[in-house]
Amino acid sequence: MSFILDALRKSETERQRQNGPGLIDAGYRPPAARRSPWIPLLVAVLVANLAIMGFLFLRKPAGTTQAVASAPQEERVVQETTPAVVAPASAPPAEEADDDAYAAIAALPALEPEDGYEDANGVGQTPPAPPAAASVPPEAVQPASRIISEGLPSVETLVAEGSLNLPEMRLDMHVFAPGPDGRFVFINMRKYVEGEQLDEGPRLEEITRDGVILSLDGRRFVLNR
Repeated sequence: MSFILDALRKSETERQRQNGPGLIDAGYRPPAARRSPWIPLLVAVLVANLAIMGFLFLRKPAGTTQAVASAPQEERVVQETTPAVVAPASAPPAEEADDDAYAAIAALPALEPEDGYEDANGVGQTPPAPPAAASVPPEAVQPASRIISEGLPSVETLVAEGSLNLPEMRLDMHVFAPGPDGRFVFINMRKYVEGEQLDEGPRLEEITRDGVILSLDGRRFVLNR
């Protein structure tokens, strides 16, 4: 039996050698990786940059040396072209100038104080008198209020003393004008003009700058603002 198996194996091996490896026997080989075309380009750019940097680095010391060497020449040219400064002539001593000034002042004629003065023709003139104070009209000299000048008592004083029995009166609005036609007042929220009788009893005789003059039973008194 073993001879038969060995014969079958040998025949199978020879048959496979003649036909080549099958799909199962052939091993799987992965595809070869493709090289990127950008790698050589990047390498070339890096090499070029290194070359440029090396060239600039080697060239810089030479330029610095040339600039340092040219500096003394420029300084020498500036010194040669700068004009010489001429010293100013010496000024006269200060003492001599002071002596000349004192001599000129002493030569001036002495001034004599006078009450008046002379013009160009030698005619004496009197100094102008100070301006006189402006005249004040008589009305401005008078007291600001006729109430003060006449010395009339106020309605509040008479009511407090008990000599006058009147309700409370308030001067709500007061309008004074130069002419009597333009004057009017509001007393306890009622409008009155000169000559009218108040609801509280007194008569309005006159509207002044500071209030009104009232009268009751022949007695005059004031109601101030």
